[in-house]
Order: sequence, then C-alpha cells, then structure tokens
Amino acid sequence: MSAPEPPPTDPFLDFFPTHERHADAVARLLALLGPLDPDGDGPFGGRRARERDERDEFVADAVDAFRRAGLFEVVVPPADGGLADLPLIYQAGGLLSSRDLSVAIALGVVALATFPLRLAGTRDQRAHWFGRVRAGDLAAVGFSEWAHGSDLAANATTARRVSDAPDAPYRLDGEKSLINNGTEAAFALVIARTGERVPETDPDARRLNAATQSFFVIDLRSDGVRPVPRFKTHGVRGADISGFRLDGVLVPPDRRVGSEGQGFRIGRRTLEISRGGVSGFAAGQAVLALRLGCRHARERRLYGGPIVALEPVIAALVRAYVEVEVMSALALKTAHVGMYAPLSSRDLTCCAKLHVPDAAFRTIADLGLVLGARGYLRDRPFERLVRDARLLPIFDGTAHIQEGEVVAAAARPAPPGAAVAARDPIASIRAYRTAWRPDADLLRADKLDWPLGRAVEVAALHAACPDLGLAPLAAGRRVLERLLERALAGAPVTALDGTDRGRLASLAARTSAVAALGERAAFDLAGGGAGAVPEARRAALRRAAAGAGLEALALAAALAPEAADSIVDPEDRRSVLAGAADARAPAVEGPLRAAVRAFDAAPERQNLRNRDAPAP
Repeated sequence: MSAPEPPPTDPFLDFFPTHERHADAVARLLALLGPLDPDGDGPFGGRRARERDERDEFVADAVDAFRRAGLFEVVVPPADGGLADLPLIYQAGGLLSSRDLSVAIALGVVALATFPLRLAGTRDQRAHWFGRVRAGDLAAVGFSEWAHGSDLAANATTARRVSDAPDAPYRLDGEKSLINNGTEAAFALVIARTGERVPETDPDARRLNAATQSFFVIDLRSDGVRPVPRFKTHGVRGADISGFRLDGVLVPPDRRVGSEGQGFRIGRRTLEISRGGVSGFAAGQAVLALRLGCRHARERRLYGGPIVALEPVIAALVRAYVEVEVMSALALKTAHVGMYAPLSSRDLTCCAKLHVPDAAFRTIADLGLVLGARGYLRDRPFERLVRDARLLPIFDGTAHIQEGEVVAAAARPAPPGAAVAARDPIASIRAYRTAWRPDADLLRADKLDWPLGRAVEVAALHAACPDLGLAPLAAGRRVLERLLERALAGAPVTALDGTDRGRLASLAARTSAVAALGERAAFDLAGGGAGAVPEARRAALRRAAAGAGLEALALAAALAPEAADSIVDPEDRRSVLAGAADARAPAVEGPLRAAVRAFDAAPERQNLRNRDAPAP
C-alpha cells in the first residue's frame, strides 16, 4: 500500500501557514496555480504573465481557469455557499500575487465587492449576487472618481428617485474612474449621493455630505452604462484599471444596499477591512522577489564562485528574509484579528497597510541590487515585479492617509500595566488565532484584548517567553510612546510636522509588525501552531526586535536631541544595545544565512512544518 500523497506546498506558505480548515481549498488552489516558477507556462506561470504585461492584456485566461476550477467560492462567505474567511482571502491573495499581481487584483476586487453586501445586504441580495460570484462573475467597486479619488464624502455621482412612488427606481448619473475591473466586471457596488450636496463653505459640509451617500449594486450590462477605457499604467498592465459612466441608469430600490444615507459608513468600513488585505498581496510579491534573489545568488558565478558567497549579497538576502518574516506575520495577525474582533481591527489594518507594502517595496528594491542588470531587463521577471509593487502603497488608501491613524492609535493610552500583566498573553494570542467567525457582524464593536503591540503588552509577552529576545522591542516601544507623549502634549495628531508624523507612524507600524512575529513565535512555542519555532524564524525575530529598538533610539536622538535622556531610560538603552549585539552573534547570523542559501532550493519539496492549529 503506497503512502498517501502529502499536500502541495509553496514558498509563500513557509511564511503564511495554512489553517487545517482551509487545507482542501488551498490544495485545490495550488493544484491550479502550479509551482511558483517565474519562467513557467500556463495562465499563472511567469512567462505568460510577462506576455500579458508586454501586450497590456487583461488576465482573462487566469480568470477563466479560476472560474473553471470552481474557486470563486474562496471569496464568498460560508453562510452564502462559499469558503471565505479573512485568513483564507489573505492567503489566496498572497499566493496569486506571487504569480502575478494583476491576477490577484482582478480576483481580489471580487472579494472587496462582497464586503458591502456582507455589511448591509439583505438575504435576497446576498443570495442573488453571491450566487453570481460563485458562478464566476467578476465584480467591481465604484468608489473612485477622477476629481475626488476615494474621498467618499465628496463623491459626486447622484442617485435620484424618479417619482415619489414606493417602488420607483433610482436614476444614477456620474462617472467612476480608476476602477479595478471597471470594464470586465459583470456588476459593481457603487456609492452615489441620494441627498443634496452641501457647499464646502458650510463648516459642517463634510459631515452633512457624508450623510447623503448611499450604496447600490448595478448590473454593468444595463442600459445607460458606458465603459471608460482602460488606463495605460506603469505596472499591473494585466489588470483592468478603467471605469464606467452612468447616464440615467435606472436601478430598482431592492438594489440599494442598506438604507439611504448609510453609504459613507458602509464604504468606510469596507475600506478598513480591505486595506489589510493589501498586506497579503505585498507579502506575496516579497516572497517572489526573495525567491528570485536567492536563486540568482546561487546560480550567478563571479570571482571564482557563486555570488551568494559575497558578503554584501548574503547580507542583502538576510535582510530580505527577515523583512518577509515580519511583514507576513503582521498580515497573518491582521487577518485573524479581523475575523475575531472585526470593528476593533481598524488600527491593525491601518498598521498593516502602512508597513507591509512599504517594506515589500523596499525589500524588492534591495534585492534588485542582488540581481544587478538582470533585474532591469524586460524579458526577465524581476523588472515587472518592481513596477507592479509601486501600486501597493497607493492601493486602498495611500501611505500618507494611514500615517495619522497609526500615530493616533499608538498614542492612545494603553491599559494599565498591572491589568496587562495579570492576563495570560498566550491565552490572549490563542483567542484571536483560533477564533473562527467568518460570518461575524463586521460592524460589531468587539473588545480586542491584544491589539497593537504596545510596550506593556510586549513586556508581558517577553516575561512569558524570555527566550524569544523581545526585550529590545519592548524598550523601543517604550521610547516611541514617550516620544509620542512629548510630541503631542495634548495637541491633535494633525498638529505634528508632516515629516515627524511620517517617521513616528513608520516606527509605530514597524514595532507592531515585529510584535506580531513575536506573537506568532509564542503561539507556536505554546503548541498552538507548528509546536516549535524554526531556528531561522527565531533568529529573524531577534534581528527584527533589535532593529526596531535601534530605530527608536535613533528617532529619539533626531526628534528630541535636547530631551533624549528623559525619553530614553538608561535601562532601555542597555537592553537595545545588548539585543543589537546578540542579533549579530553566530547563533543568530548562522541560521539566517543557512535559510537564504537553502530557500526554495528544491521547490518540489513537501514542507509541512508550518501547518497551523486544527480548528477548535
């Protein structure tokens, strides 16, 4: 009797593990995608992705393959006949983006379009439109307008009742621009103004205009819908970034999603959820870049040997490996927390949207130096990756928009230290990692016990798991919180200098990301996941924790040189410097170098070490 065939794996799954409840769906997805091969054929192969890119060709063949495989159910909630929960959506997005970000966008926008219906759709609306998604219809979301971007309160598209009769349809007029799937989608969720616009001269105009917005679902094959041609883009040339014009489109009232005036709230909540999903896309892109960099470093020979033996090259690969571990951990935590405590995850999705796309873009640029001229050639996969990754910090809210929210979240008072210390940090982590609420009320105001990796929380985790090396991270976070207290001093975040706000936000998001990696390692150590922490991950955590602590010391010296001694406690400084020395020791450096030398050297291997916990 032959042994059962082990489930397929993928380099992305080394960083973003599959939960047991998703094993079948992920196995089907991997069987469709095939190996992560930048030179592979087929609709998800790197060679085909380059052909589509060169021709500005929509990813129709990949969408058709996804449809034939019956995998559109991955974006539909279980209560509506699908499989979707946030961890699976994030994971599928990462796997797809590691092949072609254009494919990930085309299919990811369908997931985005489900959220307004999940938030406010009736049972009949969900049954009809989710049924069309399961059948393979592409969808779009009509937020953006050329003049207003995604400023939902400023949206100018109008929806007017044609008469006072209760069943009178709405007439929609306006244009949605820079819309993903704008011409290829079968239907769209559209925000439109159902009340009168208040002039901007009114001091309360923004609040009043937000209250006039409503949501509708529109069949894009309806009379009066005219396509706005695709835009020519720098990257993601296989995506359909276009739009549509609505000229007197009649929409029955049963296609309004939610009540009149709820559109702004529904739209804002949709973006708060979806922006976290961009971190999954970004992590997938970074994994592909790491694979290309490691493969090139093994195969390229200079000065009598492979360039992986050169110190600058191995150092760049180690940096990239650490960054991928950190960004993937934050994406993973954001997915789990978003399902466990939906409304309370807003701060975390903001951190993920700020940190992960930026870290991925910087990592890709760093690895481009490893590839040298080969990273600049259009017939090689890396050049497309660089162009595509530029979109990620812009997608679903630019980094500048996130900065204020991240600083405000980091500056909010933490729970009393005694209250945190009295909790069991592992139990708190296990709560969000094992909860399964795929059909939870996404507007429910849950209390989140373990939110953003504040200093008292990191210190409590360090006390519970001292061998993980989190002391410099806790010290760095304390420095950040003192900096924020001094910089704000009762003033609003908007009063901060723009550069200072950006640097503070970046450090806050980074420390939250490293804390997420610490929580993942602690969860595994406690038997909740893999049952052990791979040496390379443990080493990456030590390197990242020390790096975050050093960043905090440097920022204190830059922003408050005259007050550095009062901001940086001597014990915190010693902790950070000791952690930095430890992070360069052979016990840390060795596993990291071994990991990048071996990374995906045998892509056909079956690696189960990161299988997550069974469903509760």
